[in-house]
Amino acid sequence: MSRLNSLIDTAQRYDQQKLDQQQPAQAIRYNERGELVLPGDGLFACELALPFTPWARQQVCGRLNIPYKYLTRCPGPLQAANLNHWQGRLPAGKRWLIRGYAGQARAVLSEHYSIVDNSTVLGLIQELLAKIPFDLVRPHLDPDQLHLKLTTNETQDGSYRIGCYVSNNEIGGGAIVVAPFIQRTACTNSIVYAEGGVRRAHFRLHPGFVRALLKHEIGQALQAGSELLDNVLVAEADELPDLADIVADIGKRKGFNNQTQAEILMGTEGQHTRMGLVNGLSYAAHATEELPIETRVGLEILAGAVLGSREPLAQVVGANERWLQTEESVLVRQTGRLREQAVLSL
Repeated sequence: MSRLNSLIDTAQRYDQQKLDQQQPAQAIRYNERGELVLPGDGLFACELALPFTPWARQQVCGRLNIPYKYLTRCPGPLQAANLNHWQGRLPAGKRWLIRGYAGQARAVLSEHYSIVDNSTVLGLIQELLAKIPFDLVRPHLDPDQLHLKLTTNETQDGSYRIGCYVSNNEIGGGAIVVAPFIQRTACTNSIVYAEGGVRRAHFRLHPGFVRALLKHEIGQALQAGSELLDNVLVAEADELPDLADIVADIGKRKGFNNQTQAEILMGTEGQHTRMGLVNGLSYAAHATEELPIETRVGLEILAGAVLGSREPLAQVVGANERWLQTEESVLVRQTGRLREQAVLSL
């Protein structure tokens, strides 16, 4: 439990440097350095200029329909001219939520976006699992995102541990996800079965609903993890004689470099089976420290998709990508008001 307490303390320290303001979109402007300027209230609060993170700049470009590569090549005054021109053409009633951290604009979101901070999610998990022994597996927390894998029960033969995966993103880069998770005890490979879980966008959420969601779905995920183990024996018998070609095809689809593909093959432990591929993908997720967290999680989710599905591998790989869509791609479908953003690549 001490590791969870440490994560909560870290998340709360991050919270102290965060800023959230919802403003009329037409009241927002940009200075000659290309920074976003929040309006003052005329009494106590002055204007506040916030440099963009690359992610937030991409969001602004998407909202204003300005090509991102073009804008980043412009000097500050030309950036400001473009941004202010198109900002002024937005509908009068439109509002934006600006999320800041450490003096930077880290997200530019719709007024419909529901704030659920990582500290809130961690605190709820601490409350809900207060009487359940669990361990954390390579947790990741930064100011913007949380990826948490918790293991509880161990199988009778000691080969696997069962648990759940919980993730949250504060900047429109991902939904709240709760999914079944199993871990090989021999090598700590993590397999996340996202298709067996739930993905809830930050859209019109309230604290009571978030608590109920986590309580229900964590319980469901722990139960589904046991059921996922039934697929292991089937996957071990499903031979893949052309495994090297399959890994090369996955690498091409996902843009993996030669090193990552080699690590996938190494992680198969010479087993040319579907389970060998599962082990290879989950091994590659933690074999190289330099991999971005999104790539690590993507590999573990892909491993879970390969294990949890009986469909052809090409179909499994394609379907897996919907779990990596950005938050606002989901909001597009739910509200019809937002422009679709990019899809996170593995």
